[in-house]
Amino acid sequence: AHALAEHVREQLSEVQLRRPRLAYRTVADAAHDMNDDLGLYLSLMPLSRMQELEADRIGLRLAARAGFPPRAALDFYAKLARDEDSQRRSLLATHPDEHRRDRLVRAWVGPASRIYRASLAGAPPPVYHFR
Repeated sequence: AHALAEHVREQLSEVQLRRPRLAYRTVADAAHDMNDDLGLYLSLMPLSRMQELEADRIGLRLAARAGFPPRAALDFYAKLARDEDSQRRSLLATHPDEHRRDRLVRAWVGPASRIYRASLAGAPPPVYHFR
């Protein structure tokens, strides 16, 4: 889902926008700055968390197209939330709050279920644009 949504490209574009005077020779140079510059890293956190939610939504729909029942994702995200609840939330967290994530996944199960039912019936799935 991250690859389909081109999240790395988005992040690298943000690095270029936030550091316009730096000319990156390679993607690795920009990635190095993303990981080594705390100020840059923190400024990218909102984008990172948004991208995680977008990847969750896309992944749920892709799994439904592949024949996996979307309701099963609820157990997965509940386990994830329990694991994250036991850890301290950090300013440096790259993923969204687990409770918000759980609420959104619950809202996305309905639309993904339509895709799932179409895949079971052998019908072409509803058209879905990843953006």
